[in-house]
Amino acid sequence: MVEPALLERRRQREERLARARAPGQGEQLHVRPHERVEGDDLLTVLGRRPLSVLAVGRAMARAHLALHQPAAPEDLPDLHDLLRERITGAATLPDDLRAPALALLDGLPRGDRICHGDLHPGNMLGTWADPVVIDWGDASRGDPTADVARSELLLQMGELPPGSPLVLRTLARIGRRVLTATYLAGYRRGRPLD
Repeated sequence: MVEPALLERRRQREERLARARAPGQGEQLHVRPHERVEGDDLLTVLGRRPLSVLAVGRAMARAHLALHQPAAPEDLPDLHDLLRERITGAATLPDDLRAPALALLDGLPRGDRICHGDLHPGNMLGTWADPVVIDWGDASRGDPTADVARSELLLQMGELPPGSPLVLRTLARIGRRVLTATYLAGYRRGRPLD
């Protein structure tokens, strides 16, 4: 059961993000926190049309570039602070790894861009030509490189949803590599990564 206070904080965060619409390369990033968006997510589209993997990777790169263009609202939580809380409170993280993880975090740059925190094809609805990004519960203010790194990990290691089509499960290994490479190449064309 999710606490009402947490739901309210997420709703408020989504409303702030809705005001931070960012024009991309000739298009607009769509943030619609309370509007029902019709259409399948791009992971479902990919399952039906595996050869669309390049188009999905490019769409994800365009969406992330558009998302990282404007400065984040000041009242979004700081990504460093959120990560510090997660590392400190991670019950399964051995103590001998906690201190080095926190030290690494302290050495990473802070940023002032909108970070989605969970961008992957399953959180993009519609078509690759005009996707709508959903699921803003982990949004924060931070360095775009951290947001891209998180998405890269999700693409490489994330589990497919239960009931994923056989074709998607079968082609997942090679498809993940192609999707990740296409996404990163598209993102790098618009913004360098360290």
